[in-house]
Amino acid sequence: MSTARVNFFLSATEIIESPEDPLMRNIKYATDTTHLLDIVSRQKKEMQPSHVIETLKTIFVLQKNGNSRLTTEEILKHPHFEQLCRRLRSHSRNIDLNEIINSLKVMIFLKVPTNSEIVHILFNLLRHQVNDVELSHIVFLDFLLTKCERTPLVEAFKIALPMLFEISVSTKLDHENVHELTELLSFTVRHECSDKSVQNVVSALTLHGQNFSCEEAKSIVWSLCDYRRFQPSHERLLTNSLAVLLAKLDELDFSDVELILTKLTRKMTQNYHQFYNEVFFEKVIDLAIERDVSFDQTVYCFKNFNRVNYVSPRLMEFLVKKFRNVESASASIIFALVSTFSLASFTPGNWNEISHSILNSRLLRNPPPNMPWVKFALDMLSFNVYSESLFGKLFSDDFLITFLSRNNNILDHVQLLTLYQIITILHPEYRGPLPARKHIDKAVGILKTKEESPLQEALEYSFGGCVVHKAMTKHGHLIDHLVVFDADAQPIPVNLESCEEFPLVDIFTGQNRKLVAILPLSDKCYTLNTSTLKGSIRKWTETLTAIGLTVLPVHIEQWSQLPDHEKIPYLEREIKQCAL
Repeated sequence: MSTARVNFFLSATEIIESPEDPLMRNIKYATDTTHLLDIVSRQKKEMQPSHVIETLKTIFVLQKNGNSRLTTEEILKHPHFEQLCRRLRSHSRNIDLNEIINSLKVMIFLKVPTNSEIVHILFNLLRHQVNDVELSHIVFLDFLLTKCERTPLVEAFKIALPMLFEISVSTKLDHENVHELTELLSFTVRHECSDKSVQNVVSALTLHGQNFSCEEAKSIVWSLCDYRRFQPSHERLLTNSLAVLLAKLDELDFSDVELILTKLTRKMTQNYHQFYNEVFFEKVIDLAIERDVSFDQTVYCFKNFNRVNYVSPRLMEFLVKKFRNVESASASIIFALVSTFSLASFTPGNWNEISHSILNSRLLRNPPPNMPWVKFALDMLSFNVYSESLFGKLFSDDFLITFLSRNNNILDHVQLLTLYQIITILHPEYRGPLPARKHIDKAVGILKTKEESPLQEALEYSFGGCVVHKAMTKHGHLIDHLVVFDADAQPIPVNLESCEEFPLVDIFTGQNRKLVAILPLSDKCYTLNTSTLKGSIRKWTETLTAIGLTVLPVHIEQWSQLPDHEKIPYLEREIKQCAL
């Protein structure tokens, strides 16, 4: 059998290219697409499969690097490119899987229509070799499909690839190829593959300890953040990846650092506490200050920190120095700025300048609907700052009917009630409108459905008949527990037989009596890293103090973590201290 005959039946990658092959050399080292297409035309009869594949690769490189006098559209209309496609079609049975995929890549890059004959042929060739596809092929093909127009064949591949991955992952996984493993993890998360498939990839990556590049660690953290069914068995990989990022964070653009922070904090809001890493947060703060990032970038950092109630005095001082006029700023900047200071109860030295800029902002002059205006107003009130014109809009029935008709609106009602209590009790100078009574009554009704406090049993053990549960004030506060003391700081028994289900606090007041309000408050009421009351919650407790109650907030998660023999003594000690 002659060499030429043998070569005809070999795939393009198996043809032994002679160093003296002038056509291959001209194709490889072409410096312009026009010149390359001319070669295709002049020597089309000599072109073997290897030449066709190499020509496509060279076109791809030239166009991608901008080394062409032709636009992509001009290439597609060029008669010599059509000749190349016909040549590819005639050799299509003699090209292997890698060459099919590479040819598809070039066609899709050049935006050859997905329903064209050549692309259709390549997809069909791929379909016939689908059982030979490696996991890396699946990931790359998945990427290519995102660039394709919708056709029945493309849609079929979109369905088939994840299924093929599930079948192949246990037998074809390359445990040593870290870069490929990170791409596979991203694929499994993106396509919501089975827990078993995800675990296979996670286990393979975990075995590499902290031997990741910064980019690989970043990709892993992103994938784990995006995975909806994060498992305890994934924690070691998360810890290792964050450790790598901590050591190599300087290698990343700050925009990537912010995105990692965004993903971590969003995951934390879904009750995945494993994603909280205070050392990483502080490293991000260090980096922001070292790189002297802009005012806007600093605010966006705080937008992420605010999401999980994390405070940083260092970064707040940096933010204050960077402050610029926000009268024309976006809602995102203004809301995050106010929330940052309120969360930490931090009053900057230039607060008058900042608040003046906020109150005179374009945003407040024409507040758009469907934004968290009630929370914004609460945050501003934590500094005793409010806008009567804004309140006039917030408290109007038109606004409240729309605002309170949203799904999952329990928090909206509670925040509205809190705002009402602060403005009516702490700001008697306010002369603007107030919410319609129906909205306040509904909020109070929601409060009355609150579950029984975890402190109730302990308080009854300590104070017996001297404690009242779920008492109400005439302003609509629900007091979880109320203990009445005399002038000598001794608890006084109360008669509840004739009381309603939610007795008014007023009936327990009297001369020489002190009422201690015990408020079990959850983590959401406190800052994450300093365990201090959030500014808006602190301001709300001041309304109780203003009506004559002594307030004892109890951080319920911290109390629950006390040893059992310390829980009751702690409450007794704190309550009696309040009674003095």
